[in-house]
Amino acid sequence: MLTCSTPPPDAAVSDIVCFTCTGEDCQSLPTTEAPELAGGVFDQGAIDLTGDGVPEHVRLEGAQVTIHQDSVEVWRSPEAWEVVDVALGDPNDDGRNEVFVVFWREDETGQRTNQPFIIGYRGGYYRELWGGSPVGFPITEVELADITDDGRQDILVIEERTLAVWQWNQWWFSHVWRSEAGAYHHLHVGRDEEQQAMMCVQVEKE
Repeated sequence: MLTCSTPPPDAAVSDIVCFTCTGEDCQSLPTTEAPELAGGVFDQGAIDLTGDGVPEHVRLEGAQVTIHQDSVEVWRSPEAWEVVDVALGDPNDDGRNEVFVVFWREDETGQRTNQPFIIGYRGGYYRELWGGSPVGFPITEVELADITDDGRQDILVIEERTLAVWQWNQWWFSHVWRSEAGAYHHLHVGRDEEQQAMMCVQVEKE
């Protein structure tokens, strides 16, 4: 498991911090190398979910996710889901594109829980491919990128007050790194001069 070697910089100096990661560590970049952020909560995007070479359009409208194929809505998240963020890619490392959805919903006792699910197209229809158990630290933002440079997409999340990296491990996600606590938002994936993926966030003063 990776450990945090560098805490987030003082937000009084800069409100943006970026991290690059290897298989053993994550390091924050100097403030002068941090780009302007354009990320944050998902709005809409396009990705080939069916494998036919034609991208489907995914939208987050209010608290619901919709998938459109040829301008026709083909899937909508359940009304009970209060979706907070979405990421497009291959989170479960199976060679197919999916939709990674994070949402709140009430359990059978009326308790609000925060959960990640994977939605994909299999057998001619869209369905839930994987449903995660309620997480201990609510996820507020998510992105997908190969931040550890191992050929697999990592799941980058803001977990309430920490920034974390997850990796798919056969049938669940394992934590590989977690930052020090901070007021993070606007999670974004950027590129360094060598085109290696880096994760950037805005940090509020506390």
